[in-house]
Amino acid sequence: MVAYTGSGQGSRLESALRGPMSNMLPPDEVGVVIAWVQGGADRAKYDREIKPVLDKSFIETGPHYEANVRIKLDYGAVPMTVRILMFWVNDWHRESEWYTWTLQN
Repeated sequence: MVAYTGSGQGSRLESALRGPMSNMLPPDEVGVVIAWVQGGADRAKYDREIKPVLDKSFIETGPHYEANVRIKLDYGAVPMTVRILMFWVNDWHRESEWYTWTLQN
């Protein structure tokens, strides 16, 4: 986990890239990502130019990566009226199915 605080100049992401995350990318690639952030973080440009930089730097060539996620509802954290509905209505589930996707580089 990476923790950082903003500097008052630039975005939080830019502050992180210049600070605690600076050793995660080569300096020339940090500049490319920062320029993208400063330019408005366009999605099309991300897909075309930034994502390949990040994939190359953070995902090792060869291994197969798989991500899994599931949502669980904390029964004690919901209002009493919702708890009653969850008890009586069969359509309510306290956790979702597992969602899985493959990350490729």
